Amino acid sequence: MNKHGGMARHVDSLGRVVIPKEIREKLHISFGDLLEFDITENTVVMQKCHVLAELKHLLESIIDLVKCCSDVEVYVFDTEDLIFANDKFCQKPMPQRLKSILQSRKECEVHDVEEIGKLVITTAWFFPLICRGDILGAILVTGEKEKLVGKNLQNILVTFFS
Repeated sequence: MNKHGGMARHVDSLGRVVIPKEIREKLHISFGDLLEFDITENTVVMQKCHVLAELKHLLESIIDLVKCCSDVEVYVFDTEDLIFANDKFCQKPMPQRLKSILQSRKECEVHDVEEIGKLVITTAWFFPLICRGDILGAILVTGEKEKLVGKNLQNILVTFFS
């Protein structure tokens, strides 16, 4: 503890600092999360980035376009929460099973996903969105040709963020 009641950590020779476990847990910071740093006077402010949520209008337009051309449902997650479901923005915790899949960084078919939004999904394709090595979130696509549509949507979003 330092004189202000916070936790002190040393900076290593590469300029890295370990974020204390208590802070990571409280702020839900996990391996691969993107953090933003800012300076205010003599203070460094660090916060978790929710890149996908900040681009709501663009994301909504892309999903509307995809849905016009195919018979699919699209769910969008940031690294912690479901942020888009049933054609509207929301904020609900990502099911733990999907968090584990996201950390594996691999696309896969999922079955019997717990309730998401108003729908219990029996089969869908889960695609992580990874840009420059950082996990931004994921999309879950269900419906006709969900693997093809999901893969194309994944490519569009990752290309946009690159």
